[in-house]
Amino acid sequence: MGAPDGAAVISTEDTCPRCEIIFQRWPYTVYIAKGPPRSLAPLPSAAFRAEIRALDCPAHLRVSEPATIRVAIRNVSPENWPARERAVALFQINVGNHWLNSDGQIIVNDDGRATLLRDLAAGQEQQFSFTINAPKSPGQYLLEVDALQENVSWFGLKGSKTLRVPVSVE
Repeated sequence: MGAPDGAAVISTEDTCPRCEIIFQRWPYTVYIAKGPPRSLAPLPSAAFRAEIRALDCPAHLRVSEPATIRVAIRNVSPENWPARERAVALFQINVGNHWLNSDGQIIVNDDGRATLLRDLAAGQEQQFSFTINAPKSPGQYLLEVDALQENVSWFGLKGSKTLRVPVSVE
């Protein structure tokens, strides 16, 4: 649960969807809460539509090597995607990845994650950076990036197109 409307807050949270920021110095943010606390809920089916494009994804990795990737996600649904208010929130929107073999079969189901830090209205785009970990065996893989609403569904399972990037693991 978030702060009540009008409350002065000192926070180390990395998101602040309903605040009027007064002061910031890492890791602290001082703000006035605007509006009632948010309660996230499952998105309607029409909201599970995204366009994902790679901004910085490796083509080659070593076995089990961590790497930071950067992607952009556009909300192409008619619905607003609300950002979480607290560090861990039921139904928060994230972006994550899977590893697939060259036939498209899942090798690693969940790997890295990044969280939506501000509301994303229909047509808006946000960039995400997060750490992935190369598979434990050498070979040719597909890095699949998808959006998800935690405790509900991956967007790809609801018909949204995922991003697939070929990666050689040595």
